[in-house]
This record gives sequence, structure tokens and C-alpha cells, in this order.
Amino acid sequence: MVRTVRRALKPLFLRLRSPDPRDPIPPLVHELRPWVKIVAVVTAVAVVAGGVWYAFLRPATCGHGVDRIDGECIGVSDGAVHFDPSMKEVDEAIRKENRRVTKAKGGYVTVAFLGALSTTREHDLTGGRVAREIEGAHIAQMRANRGAADGNRPGIKLVLANEGADQSHWEKVVGKLVRMRKTDHLVAAVGMGISTRQTIESARELSRNQIGMVADVVTGDGFDSSGTALGPSGAGASTRIDGLTRVAVPVRRQVEVLARYLKPRIKSAVMVVDRKSDDLYSQSLYRDFGDLFKDAIRKGGRLPEFFSADSPKQPGLPNVFAAVASNLNLCGGDPPDVVLYAGRTIFLPLLLQYFEKCEKHPITVVTGSDAEGIARFPGDAPATVVYTPLTDPDQVAGDTSDPEQQKTFATFLKEAEQYYAPFDRGHLRDAWEMMAHDAVLTAAQAVHLSRGGEITSSGEVRDFLYNLHETNYVQGAAGRIEMDPDGNPHRPTINVVQLQHDGTRKPLYRQRP
Repeated sequence: MVRTVRRALKPLFLRLRSPDPRDPIPPLVHELRPWVKIVAVVTAVAVVAGGVWYAFLRPATCGHGVDRIDGECIGVSDGAVHFDPSMKEVDEAIRKENRRVTKAKGGYVTVAFLGALSTTREHDLTGGRVAREIEGAHIAQMRANRGAADGNRPGIKLVLANEGADQSHWEKVVGKLVRMRKTDHLVAAVGMGISTRQTIESARELSRNQIGMVADVVTGDGFDSSGTALGPSGAGASTRIDGLTRVAVPVRRQVEVLARYLKPRIKSAVMVVDRKSDDLYSQSLYRDFGDLFKDAIRKGGRLPEFFSADSPKQPGLPNVFAAVASNLNLCGGDPPDVVLYAGRTIFLPLLLQYFEKCEKHPITVVTGSDAEGIARFPGDAPATVVYTPLTDPDQVAGDTSDPEQQKTFATFLKEAEQYYAPFDRGHLRDAWEMMAHDAVLTAAQAVHLSRGGEITSSGEVRDFLYNLHETNYVQGAAGRIEMDPDGNPHRPTINVVQLQHDGTRKPLYRQRP
């Protein structure tokens, strides 16, 4: 680079020599040569400084519109940049469809999939499930662009927006999405990460700029239009977030169904809690378990056990879990009937390794929908896990009482294999793929209906999300989707299942609308 700059400046410096009789420069210019020298030197310094900045000080990039920050690729991509190596195949498929859509008749609008799309050793919020999320989003894009969401115009261009493994770069990325309203017809954001404070801040900024949102796996209480995730309405930062909707059932409703099934079957309980301050999913479980299982907790007679972690690889975490298991003394003289686990699934397999094996009193761990992240656990593990899944593809496929949904699910499977060759039905096991699909399909249906197939605006899409019920419901892969006034699923089916050691799930209870 330095040699290039030197070659470019050589002719300029040669012209600053003493006048040569053969020099074609007019005499008047020679008289002004001191000023020419000054201008030339200033220009040269500026060029060199610019070259140095470009070579050494400019922000590193991963590709167009995406910066490399602390080893992560942060920004917005149309599929050209791979935020995680596992996403390469689906990224390329998204980019191909985006190219087709932007050239097709009828115009297009952009929908952004926003969240923590990368991981680091220190932060892993998704437990390796992000690639399956994006697969589901792409399958919905393909289906929506071929008529599965009440029409196929305008076309849906899907972009991926990575806030970083801990979502700490949300402000930078959301700012880019806001600008894309004008530069790339952006009308909605989906996904939205998980139930953290950063998700709420992202949602508030998008709402202020009239961009509607459909969260896929966000379940923390108050992560909806009410804006009460950080406290009661009107308290501090808790103000309504217009346009924030979701397709997942809130934690409160999950725990209500768990309590309805378990209370007649148990007498005592103890809690294990992840007290990480910005994980509002765990906080929701802690609060709701404490409220709805308070009698069983009191009879258990034990203090709750706490831990705090960002990653299962965090140094010292095994020591903490060993202490937790020792304090629980689950094989003691009067053990509790259940352990109420208010934490993320990514930590649960490690915790189970420290539980004692009690031959006469098997341990039951009760938790929320994030438990779908456990594919299986060792056959000699001393516990079983009871939880409420986001959806259960086995029960959806086998529910003869709802033939319409059976048909819809069969169509989803057929078209998923048709539109995305690498699709693996086994990936539906943890439900994130289906939920991401349903979030994108919901946004696409609002796009297609809000202007009757014409190019629409973000504000119109945001408002129409609340009209998606009754005759305008969305027939998602996981079931019928209707939005209530706060943007939560209206009349959802909620299942309770028991996770077996081999990863299979035993149905225990179902609450229908």
C-alpha cells in the first residue's frame, strides 16, 4: 500500500523542482509556485494520512455492511456474510431467494431476522440452535413468496441482523434497521433474540420508529405490547411497546398449566435459580414458580439454590453446581418431590451430572419451554425433566381432533423439503425451527393483507399484526396463531411432556383452547 501511495505522489513532487526552461507550465504558475508547494504538501499529507487510516485504523469488516468487532461479525446481511459457520448453507439459500425477489414483478419489502446469531466461548444464549432458527425463517420466506401467507405479493426479502453473542451491539444494529425503512423497504423485524433486557431495548427503539415485531422464542413475562417485562405498567421504564407481538406462550401461562397438572401429584418442592440479572426468562420462572407453587415450596422447607452464568464453559461453574447438589441433599431423609428449575437449558445437563442417584426416590426436574434445547441426557442420569414445550411436532402430527392442523403440518413438511433441500425433520425436535417459521409467516401475512398485495409501510404492517385473529388467523406449522390486544397468542394449546433419557417425549397433559 505504501509503494502505491509513493508512486501516485511521485509526479506531484517532481513538479515542485526549480523551474526548467523546457517546462510547459506557464510563467505565471512559476510565480505562484510557493503557494502550489503549500497546497501540494497539504494534499500529500492528507493522502498519506488517508492511506494509513485505511490500512491500519479503519474498522475491520466481514463484508458489506457488517463490521468485525472483538472477533464477531456484527451488522445486517442478505446472506452474503455467515455470522456462524453452521449457517453457511442456509445463508446461501436466503441470498439466492433475495436476488430472485428483488428482480420479480410486484415489488418487495424487507423483513429482518434480529437476534444473537453468533456465539463466543463466554456467551452462548442460543445453545447452538440459531442455524435451525434461520432455516425455519428461510422456509417461511420461500412459502410466503409462493402463496402460503394469503398471497405472494409483495415479495419478502429476508435479511439477517446480528446483535452479537450477548446482544450488546443491539443499538448499532437496530439503528441500521431503522435506516433501512427508507433504503430497502424494511417493514418488520422477527426473531428478536431471547428474553433479555437488550431485547426489550431493541423492541422499544423499533417501536419508536413504527416497525412491527414478531418474536419467535421469546417467552419471558411482559415481552409483549404491554411493555411490562421490567415491571408493572407505568413503573420506571415500563411503558407500552406498540408493535411487539410473539408466537410463543408466555412463561406465566406455562407455569399455570404445570401447576394445574402437578399440584394434585406433589406435596413439596425446592427451587434452583439462575439469578443472572438480564435473563428475564429465568426471572419469570423464579417469580411464577414462587407464586404458583408456594405451598409446595413451603412444605419443602428449603432455601432456593442460586447460580449465575453466561456459558456452560464458564470457569468455576462445576464447583457451584457441586455445592448446589450437595445443599439439595436429594437423597436425604425427606427429599422434595420436585426440583423447580428457573434457568436456561444450556446449564441443566451439567447440573444433572452432580445430582445423586436415588434408587428409591427418582428426581423430577420441572422447568419451562427452554428445556427443548436438551436433545438427550445420559441414561444413568438420576432425574427426569417435565416441561411445557413451545410446540410438540409429534403431537401436532398425531392430533386427530384437529384435522386442519394435521393437514397444515403435512403441507409444511412437504414444502420445507421441496424448498430447502438440506431440511432435516429431526431438527424440528427442539421446536425453534417451527417457531421461527411461524414468526416469519405471521409477519408475511400482515404484509400481504395490510395493503391487499401492494407495497406497504412498516406502520401499516405493525398495526395489522393486531388484526390477525378470527377469520384472519395465521395457520402456522405449530398451530393456529391469533394475536390478542397485547400481542400474545390467543387461545393456544399448551402441552406438558416428560423428557426421557433417549430424547423421546412422553405426553402427560394437554390444555386446549
